[in-house]
Amino acid sequence: MITMADMSPREMFLKRAFQRFYSKSLPPPPLRFTLREYAYFPFNSNMMIRHLSVRNLDDYKTLYLQKVPRHVYYSSAFYRRPDQQPMEEKIKGWLGAELIFDLDSDHIPGAENLPYPEQLKEVKRFFVRLIDEFMIPDFGIDQKYLKINFSGGRGYHLHVIDPALFTLDSHQRREIVDYITGKGIDPEALLHRKRRRVGRRGYEKDVEVYYLPSKDSWGWSGKLRRAAEDFMKELGESDEEDAVEEIYELAKSAGIGWGRRRAERLYEMLFLTPGASMRRRKMLEEGVLDTLPDQYRKGLLHVVREYSAVHLGGETDEPVTTDTKRIIRVPGSLHGKSTLLAKPLTLEELEPFDPLSDAVVLPESPEVVVRAVGRGTVALKDVKVSFEEGEEVPLPFYAAAFLLGTGMAVLEREEEVHKKI
Repeated sequence: MITMADMSPREMFLKRAFQRFYSKSLPPPPLRFTLREYAYFPFNSNMMIRHLSVRNLDDYKTLYLQKVPRHVYYSSAFYRRPDQQPMEEKIKGWLGAELIFDLDSDHIPGAENLPYPEQLKEVKRFFVRLIDEFMIPDFGIDQKYLKINFSGGRGYHLHVIDPALFTLDSHQRREIVDYITGKGIDPEALLHRKRRRVGRRGYEKDVEVYYLPSKDSWGWSGKLRRAAEDFMKELGESDEEDAVEEIYELAKSAGIGWGRRRAERLYEMLFLTPGASMRRRKMLEEGVLDTLPDQYRKGLLHVVREYSAVHLGGETDEPVTTDTKRIIRVPGSLHGKSTLLAKPLTLEELEPFDPLSDAVVLPESPEVVVRAVGRGTVALKDVKVSFEEGEEVPLPFYAAAFLLGTGMAVLEREEEVHKKI
């Protein structure tokens, strides 16, 4: 058993901060909370403790007030015996599972080149798209079954608690993921083809013209048309370098084998060469795509499909969504690195939500002096401070906890550990 005496000053400081927070604000118990498996990481340990269960609210409170978890999770699944081991025996009593989506900035093409605040804005854009473009209109999920929260780190979680979906198996959940990510969607198959007479008088000929679907079309057809309009607008508002980079990243994600030169050439045809404005107008107003050469028309369609899809990533979200026994961070708990709250949100609260302000829940005082282990910047709430490696920095309590939790700073003054919150 790890005691306070075994902990570094940094770990001791953070554990006391979390203990004080949970003594005043417990995460709300999840739906069917006694049927869940719980797991957590203690402070000063990389060993996850799993296969825990709670029988009542007192047990649930004990998990936070006595264990004081650095990270705490629950299972998406419901079990007859949540604490049963081994796992092979536990799943024999599987009763169903929430449908969960975990969007992280790691999944967004090109997001690794953005600073942390911009990553959070970009991943929220995709998260809103997941709800507004897929869950509500295409899958018909009632808003009362959509429970959302900031992850506390670099993304957002969506918990779909519609009982009608609890018993979906992994293959059925995979079909939902494939639809949302656009996997297997051939954008060329969504086009309309019409015969049209073109050419100068006396030299007319009948040709087959490709049209984008109506933006009011159901499903992926409408998404493709609306995305084409949004994508053109976004490219037009970006400088050339950023626009080419976005085309290139989306083409790479779509797997169409384009290099940067082809991305540059598409941008030139859409915005720089003679006739560029006419091409965009015919595309956006009439839905006509024949003003581009075949290879660029096809490439643009795949890029736009990728732009419209929700990027769920390979290593985290897809297993979360398709796995019927996955564990995920408890909404309303503190993230053990960022120290930010995995804050539950309503759909109305999502758009204006600013994680670097609204998810900061540790107190402002007392002031704490930390020593930076590298060069960096902290920007939380009204505080923005830059620092050099080795510099001692006085900070509000919440900002000091953020740097300590993320490993950007350490405590060297013993008295800082014992400050009262």
